[in-house]
Amino acid sequence: MSIRILEATDRADWTSFVKSHPQGHFMQSWEWAELKGTQGWEPYFFAVENAGRIVGGTLVQKKRLPVLGKSILYSPRGPLLAADAQLSLAELVAEVGRFASGNGAIFWRVDPYLSPDEAGTTFSDTGFVPVPREWSYWNAPKYLMHLPLDGTVEELFSRMGSTARNETRQAAKSGVTVDYGTTDDLDDFFALMIRTAEKKKIPHHDIVYYRTLYETLGKSGMVQLFLARREGKTGSAGISLRFGSTAWLMYLASDYSVKHSNRALQWEMVKWAVESGCTRYDFRGTACNYPPRESDPGYGVYKFKKSFGADTAIMAGYFDAVFSPAWYRMFRFAEEKVLPRAMGIVAAVRRRF
Repeated sequence: MSIRILEATDRADWTSFVKSHPQGHFMQSWEWAELKGTQGWEPYFFAVENAGRIVGGTLVQKKRLPVLGKSILYSPRGPLLAADAQLSLAELVAEVGRFASGNGAIFWRVDPYLSPDEAGTTFSDTGFVPVPREWSYWNAPKYLMHLPLDGTVEELFSRMGSTARNETRQAAKSGVTVDYGTTDDLDDFFALMIRTAEKKKIPHHDIVYYRTLYETLGKSGMVQLFLARREGKTGSAGISLRFGSTAWLMYLASDYSVKHSNRALQWEMVKWAVESGCTRYDFRGTACNYPPRESDPGYGVYKFKKSFGADTAIMAGYFDAVFSPAWYRMFRFAEEKVLPRAMGIVAAVRRRF
């Protein structure tokens, strides 16, 4: 096996590899790397090759830290392991380590799309340090909601909770329709995102981010905007992605002015995934602790996702390959103590303006 950093000419081969990999994820796609590149994350694709064929690898994103002259590395939902997981990962760590040395990188964080059983001791055996966090401000969530799409649309509907089925039917009877949107509808979507963020006291991106996401991922047919309306009024809007055999819920916003429009919208997203040939719908984060508690601020979000038949899926969590121990201790202190406060301030400012 050999490892090399891919060039732009390797894009099609990388895309084919990620789509066919059992843990293939849109966050390991070339398109996602382009989007994150607009936010200051420099993308590098490390491919593990055997006889000229990609058998493993990962997108590594580099973020330069202001003033310090240092950087951090992150592989969202990676790495994608080869059949000989431990050997290929050890070689990958060594190669990324050499890259880190030449780029002032403090550590390399990964959050693989693997369950704890699937990950086993592979990461600890190759020198990674587990990060003792149940969730993260800047990494992918550990607790997800997955809906297997093993059946017809009618069969999936029958497995939904009775309240979810009734409210979806009521939405249709009251004249709610769900349309496929275009970039021209992003202003409607963004207006609802702002109102949702204000109501739930959560941060949101600016309109430029959503436009860039839609344009960048839309070129490959990965993204679709949905809008639930009644008599011309948009009550709910959301964005789903598809990549390989999985579709994901990215964003869902509602001001609840059109009754049950959020139900109709989410059901249309699931139908879109089925009709696209996907075998799983990933609702992404549970918005709760594990196990979920009714006292959790996001418990309503959890109940909503579960009502569509989704179950909790636990990921292996976060692991760091540390290249500069002293700087790493300082970063981890800032991550635990400073970042939460900073994120709270940013969220408050965005809600205000």
